[in-house]
Amino acid sequence: MSDLLDSITQALGLPASAQQGLHLHAAGALPSTFAVTELASASIAAAGLAMARLLGGQTGLHPAVHVDRRLSSMWFATSIRPAGLELAAVMGRGGW
Repeated sequence: MSDLLDSITQALGLPASAQQGLHLHAAGALPSTFAVTELASASIAAAGLAMARLLGGQTGLHPAVHVDRRLSSMWFATSIRPAGLELAAVMGRGGW
């Protein structure tokens, strides 16, 4: 996941040192050919790191960021849908 996280944090303009307070809980993943769990975890981690940096700049506090891969995966599995996608019916006309 570090390559994905590095890419996202660089795109956000965060320094590499921003990842020092990151703690990943590595249990759980979505079954997928693609790196869905890694993308979910990296995206949520980058958002958390950006918020921690903002908080640090405003208050001087530097909170740790904890990301749970299982919860990240579950969030992506239920909340992200391609625009205009219509899922096929679970059963066909004959009930099968």
